[in-house]
Amino acid sequence: MTAAERLSYLLQGASLMFFLFSSISLFQSEQCSRLKRALALVVLFFAISEFKDILRIFPVVTESAYAMRLLYSIDLWVMGVCATYFIEFVRPGWFTFKRAAQLSSVFILFTGIYAITGSSAVLTAELIYVGVYCFAVLSVFGFLVVRYNHFIRNNYSNLERLNLNWLISVLVVFLVCIVVWTIYLFNHNYYMKSVYYIISLIAWIMLIARSKKQIEVTFDTATTRKCHFATTQGECSQLVEESAPIEESAVEEEIDSNTSQLTEQMKAQLNELMTVREIYLDSRLTLSDLAAELGTNRTYLSNYLNRELNVSFYDYVNSFRVKRACRMIDSDPDVSVHDIVESCGFNSVSTFRRSFTREIGRTYGEYRKNVLLR
Repeated sequence: MTAAERLSYLLQGASLMFFLFSSISLFQSEQCSRLKRALALVVLFFAISEFKDILRIFPVVTESAYAMRLLYSIDLWVMGVCATYFIEFVRPGWFTFKRAAQLSSVFILFTGIYAITGSSAVLTAELIYVGVYCFAVLSVFGFLVVRYNHFIRNNYSNLERLNLNWLISVLVVFLVCIVVWTIYLFNHNYYMKSVYYIISLIAWIMLIARSKKQIEVTFDTATTRKCHFATTQGECSQLVEESAPIEESAVEEEIDSNTSQLTEQMKAQLNELMTVREIYLDSRLTLSDLAAELGTNRTYLSNYLNRELNVSFYDYVNSFRVKRACRMIDSDPDVSVHDIVESCGFNSVSTFRRSFTREIGRTYGEYRKNVLLR
């Protein structure tokens, strides 16, 4: 056995243990939300897949082109399972064993056909299908992410642990994994196999670490109002489980209703809530919370902000927070960033800096420097 082979088997064993212990850790998490359980099942599936590859250490398997190609074909079953999990991010409640099986069914069919025929053309056709499948899944996922981002900006005043921008980089790393695995498939270079395992571990560490922090969002009205941040993450997860899956019609009604208008009295009341009562100081403020204070519904309030004021709920609330921050800096230029964040309702320093630059057109540092020079 060459050094390259030993290295690849070492990394394969490390991957198996990583997937196994990560799955156990996710299942035993104190706040094991639906999203975490779905991830635990996906990771467990990968652990089983890696365990299956132990067969490759036996000469009777490695010396058989038929057996090796059959194992490669089985490896591709994970594509459907992963696709189901990624869609769960933007459609909470969508992940089920049935859907995972449905998205993996074509890959299983390819494996069955190859097992019967032993034709290498079947594996080639399957790889072509993988390319088409990845393109289709990424296209659908991209559309759902855009819709998801639109929803959270119109319903939440803080997007920390809610937005999915980080998932783009993870998906890119996974695509690199697929490319490297395909190269290995055709030339059987064990160093390339080792590279695949290293990149794969990096991708999974990124995904698991960020998924643990991610807060689930539901498009259900009652649930969204109750689903807050940080200390209530466990309650949020329970509410998501009890709510129905996202309905397209509900989202369309939320965004496209043309009949929703606030009365002049409600507009005045909204202004009082923001300027006098300073309700925006609640870092967990949601559109539903504000609508409840006004005695109206989310659709009416959302349409008023989007159509009459031409702003999202996120930008609307944070504009008041930024104005308060400016007043604090004007009165005391030496006030710390952390004091501003805590006093103005921001959820993090990064959110404050982004919102400040967007609202004022200058960075916090530039604005503070200008105040000191007055």
